[in-house]
Amino acid sequence: MLLHRYFAITVCVLCFGTLTAQIEFIAPTYNHIIAQAKQPILKKRLGQNTLPFVDDFASSGPFPNPDLWIDNQVFVNTDLAVSPPSIGVATFDGLDNTGTPYGTNESGDTLTSIEINLDVIPNDLHLSYFIQPKGFGEQPEQNDSLILEFKNDMDEWIVQGVYTGADTLISIEGLSFMFDFVMIDDEDFLHDNFQFRFRNTSSGIGAVDLWHLDVVRLLNDQVPSSTYFDVAFQNPSQGILSRFSAMPAQHFRENTSSHLRDMFSLSIFNHNDVQRPIASEESVMEITELNTGQSVLAPGQFLMGSVLNIGADTDLQIDISRSFSVNSSILNSQEDFVFETTFTIDPDMTENEPGLLNNNTIRTQTIIDDYFAYDDGIAEMSILAQGAGTNIAVEFQSSVDDTLSAISIQFPHINGDVTDQIFNLRVWLDELPSEPVYDEFFNPIYVDSILDTLQGFTTYRLQDPFSGELQPLFIPANTTFFVGWEQVNNEFLTAIPVGFDITTQNVSQFNNFSTNEVNWVTFESAGLEGAVMIRPVMGTENAIFTSTRNSLSKRGVTIYPNPNKSGVVNVKLDESENQIKEIKVFDIAGREIISREWQSNQIDLQNLSPGTYQLSAVAEDDDGLTSQATTTITIVGESGGSKPNATVSNLEDLRDE
Repeated sequence: MLLHRYFAITVCVLCFGTLTAQIEFIAPTYNHIIAQAKQPILKKRLGQNTLPFVDDFASSGPFPNPDLWIDNQVFVNTDLAVSPPSIGVATFDGLDNTGTPYGTNESGDTLTSIEINLDVIPNDLHLSYFIQPKGFGEQPEQNDSLILEFKNDMDEWIVQGVYTGADTLISIEGLSFMFDFVMIDDEDFLHDNFQFRFRNTSSGIGAVDLWHLDVVRLLNDQVPSSTYFDVAFQNPSQGILSRFSAMPAQHFRENTSSHLRDMFSLSIFNHNDVQRPIASEESVMEITELNTGQSVLAPGQFLMGSVLNIGADTDLQIDISRSFSVNSSILNSQEDFVFETTFTIDPDMTENEPGLLNNNTIRTQTIIDDYFAYDDGIAEMSILAQGAGTNIAVEFQSSVDDTLSAISIQFPHINGDVTDQIFNLRVWLDELPSEPVYDEFFNPIYVDSILDTLQGFTTYRLQDPFSGELQPLFIPANTTFFVGWEQVNNEFLTAIPVGFDITTQNVSQFNNFSTNEVNWVTFESAGLEGAVMIRPVMGTENAIFTSTRNSLSKRGVTIYPNPNKSGVVNVKLDESENQIKEIKVFDIAGREIISREWQSNQIDLQNLSPGTYQLSAVAEDDDGLTSQATTTITIVGESGGSKPNATVSNLEDLRDE
């Protein structure tokens, strides 16, 4: 049976008001979660008596279960699908099993079952599943497909189902998972090494053209239905913090109870064809500090005293009120903490079909370390501050006297490379609008292969741009402060992207936007939900600048004097195999004002007005590979001072043209 499906699309126009031409959301083209994960060892086949074959992808990802699947290309996650039947889905996109783009059109992921012996299986054999396009990601267009195939006894793959996207906008509000199934009645498929696979076609440029797959079941002796014996969590729960997803330990210790959440939201789906109670003694909640193993909240019935029923084939949103405290013995035991919140419902095999028990438990970890965060670490989209002078600022609140020493930003890949652009990294105190108390130029740095402790975030130290000495910013207790950036180059579609976590809700009032540094607008007032993925790092011992040195970047470029009042700048590349080929200078708006071949160790900037500029030196090694070093240089008047020479330490590989 060959199935063709076309998803009905609801056109949704999202009006941002004054934000219309200034903020853009684009899907990332890199997945650092997959890139950092250890590839599982793949298996070969199942034995004769292993049906049913069931996977709801509720086990921890990011790769599929190697006991059931033979490839690692899909992304198993709990964030990208909207209201899935069961927590955890397999997401098909344009990224390979290293988290990088395939790079060719019509390429995509494949999810292939292990070999299954169907030679001794009776008839009434069916494969069923749920699918959803887009979810919280970028939608598949009409030429993007999800395809189901069976392998026959000649090792040929035969198409069984084709699902296509659409060119009109898919509304998240109107999305739902579609249930479908295929009967396996062709004798060509009833052999001892049967396999089935799902694969998608996409543009291959990144985390785009998304399809989500859930609750795959290969069953015999029954006709599949969208109702079956299972009650499942649909989404992760919140962590223990009321405002943030993570915060520094010394702020957490100060009046700890004020930072703790007392309301948890759960989404539970009853797949049975009759209503079902979930308020049993086995439905428990607990909180544990993992580093010490100490219990914060002992396992207890979180629906205590309730006779709570969920209707047939429907979901239920539940708010759980639960107060708790953190014992001083935990708070004083160490410098940082990891709190794990666990919810479990009805862990009874007799009331769940085989293979559907993992979705009865959800675990959420809260990091208490050295940084503030609102996001969950996964960028479903990226946000662009379009046009020179556009600012985005995220609000934070201190609880104790502290120092802001660094700022971490997630730069997801989108089309093109923006590492040659510059941006102003900024900090504001007390309120917006106000003058930034910290304002420095930087280049975006991709951390595809440069991993710091914040898992895919680039960390910038607050330091003197000339000496490199740390210059932490004092933040008094109970102070509101903002961290963010200004787009310097006058770019729109190619503006610098920053990760945006659209699954984190109720934090949009802390995200702010301005095109003129005077009139600020909150994301909440513009109807935008999500968390900008920028994190202030507190404490001087934690200020670790993300290094970009590599095999082509064994030394720095030195420019002197800097600041400069003569207009004649000396440029020196330390002893190496590289040779400087070109010098470029950009103004504060990112416009290239000087570009010349390298002829001597000096460059004449006497015609430039006093101000700050970006100087870029392009070098080439004996193999023709290029690297680039950039820094800022300040041209001052006759009364200008002088500082020690600046050594550029952020040499960065460029793709060889």
